[in-house]
Amino acid sequence: MPPDEIVAAKDAIPRLQQDLRNWPRPDREVFERYFVEGLEPEKIAMVTRQPLKIVRKTISSIQDRLREEMLAQEVTG
Repeated sequence: MPPDEIVAAKDAIPRLQQDLRNWPRPDREVFERYFVEGLEPEKIAMVTRQPLKIVRKTISSIQDRLREEMLAQEVTG
């Protein structure tokens, strides 16, 4: 299951909330708007006033982070 589908599941969000508090604010904003609210990168760029290229790079970085987190949980869980 892709990371964005895992995050969309309600039970995944509470587990991530602790980690999210330690993320930089721009990353948290992109996470909330893309993975929770379902906004497209273009809309996120407009709302956050970040360049679209940066928003897309942040989404990719978050997906990598989520993938690593989910794999770590599978190993330890």
